[in-house]
Amino acid sequence: MSTAEEPKIGLASSVAIAVGIAIGGGLWVTPVVAGFAAGPAAAGLILPAAVPILLAFPAYFTLSKIWPVSPGHYYYPSRLLTPENKHIGQLAGWVLVWSNFFITGFFILPSSLAGGASFLHTVFPSVSSKTFTIGLLLFTFVVVWFGLRAVGWVEVVLAVLLLVAVGIIIAGGILHVQIDNLTPVIPKGVSSLLSTYAIVYTLGFGALLTIDIGGEIRDAHDSVDKAVLYGVSVDIVTAALVGIVVVGTTSYTQLEGQTLDLIAKEYLPPALVVVSGFGAVIAGLTTILAIITVVNRYIMAAADDGILPTWVGKQNKHGEPTIMLIVIYAGAIVASISDLPLSTIVSGYVFSQLLLVILVLFVGARLPNVYPEVFEHERVKESRLISPSVVRWSSICAILIMAVALTFLAISSQTAFGIFLLIAVIGVVIYVVRWWQAGKTILPTLEKGGFQD
Repeated sequence: MSTAEEPKIGLASSVAIAVGIAIGGGLWVTPVVAGFAAGPAAAGLILPAAVPILLAFPAYFTLSKIWPVSPGHYYYPSRLLTPENKHIGQLAGWVLVWSNFFITGFFILPSSLAGGASFLHTVFPSVSSKTFTIGLLLFTFVVVWFGLRAVGWVEVVLAVLLLVAVGIIIAGGILHVQIDNLTPVIPKGVSSLLSTYAIVYTLGFGALLTIDIGGEIRDAHDSVDKAVLYGVSVDIVTAALVGIVVVGTTSYTQLEGQTLDLIAKEYLPPALVVVSGFGAVIAGLTTILAIITVVNRYIMAAADDGILPTWVGKQNKHGEPTIMLIVIYAGAIVASISDLPLSTIVSGYVFSQLLLVILVLFVGARLPNVYPEVFEHERVKESRLISPSVVRWSSICAILIMAVALTFLAISSQTAFGIFLLIAVIGVVIYVVRWWQAGKTILPTLEKGGFQD
C-alpha cells in the first residue's frame, strides 16, 4: 500500500484509535446485546474474554516488531501464511478484509451512531434521528478525508471526553445495581454463554486492529505493541464495569433493542442524563473514525495488489482513498434508513473481525517452522514474552478458543452467519475474476516474507 514515507502519528494517537475502535459505539451496544443473549452471566464473560486476547499477544507482538505495516491484517496472511503458494494466503486475507469492509460500511457505521442520534433527536425533536445519523456520518467523513494525522488528533480529544462520560455512567450505575436483576444467572443455558463469549471478544479485540496502521506509527517497532497492550487494557476494564451496570440495573428480558444511553437514562439524575447522551454521540464518532481509517487501508492494499482496480485505491493528498471513501459513506447513509436488528449487525461484525484475528494467529502458529530466522532478530530476542514455543502454542490455544465460540455463535445467529457467508462468497468471486483478468497472477513480486530490517 502506498502511503506517505514519514510516520504520521505518535503513541498517544494510536492508543486513542485503539480505544475508539472497541469502547466507542461498540460499548454502547455490545454489552447490552450480550446481556440480552445470555442474561446476567454476560457481565462475567468480559474479563475471561481477555484470555484469548492475551494468548494472541505473542504472535501480534512478534509480527509488529519485525514488520510493522499497514494494514497488518491483510499483509501478514497474504505474504506469510502460505509462502509455498501465496495466492492461498492472499485469497484468505482478501476475503476477510473485504467482508470486514462491507459489513462495517453498510451496517456498523449507522448502528454505532444509533444511540447518539436518538439522544440528539430528544433534544431537538423537530429533527429526525435519521437526519442526525446522516449529519454525524458527514462530520466523520470530513475528518477522515484529511488523513490519519487529523483522525489521531480528534481521537485523542474524543477518547478523553468518552472516558469521562463512561466514568459517570459507571459510577451512577454501580449505585443502582439491584440483586434481583442478577438472577437467574444463566437463564438461557450454557450454550448461550458460549455464543455470547464470541460477541464480547469485540470489546477487547478491537484494539488489535492497531496493527492495521502499524506502518504509520512513529517508532512502530516499539510502539505498536504498546498501543495494542494499552488499548486492550483500557477496553476490557471499562467494558467489564459497563457490563455489570447493564445487567445489574435492567432485567435481561428488557434489554432487546436497548443501548447504554437509554439504560443510563433510567438511573442517572436529570442533570447527568445529558452526559450519557453526549457520551453516546462521542462513542459513535470515535468508533467510526477509527474503523473507517482501518478499512480504507484494506481497500488501498487490495488495489495495490491488483485485486481491485487501481483507481479504487487512488488517494487524495492526505493519503485516503477518495472514491472508496465516498462509496463507504454513501452505503452507510443508505443503510441508516434500514432497521436491521442490532443483534444481527453485531454478530455479523464478530464473524468478520474475529476471523481476521484467527488468520493472523495461523501465521503466528507457523512462524517457528516456516520463518525460524525471525526469532533470531534482535528486536524479537530482546523480548522475554516472545519465543518460538510461546508464539506457536499461544496462537494455537487462542485459535481453538475462538473457533469454539464462533461455532456456537454461528448456530445461534444463523441469519448473521448467512449474511457473512454471502458477503465472503462475493469476495471470492471478485478475486477469481480479477485473477483471471490478470492472467492468473495478481500478487506483486516481493522479497521473501516482506520482512524489513
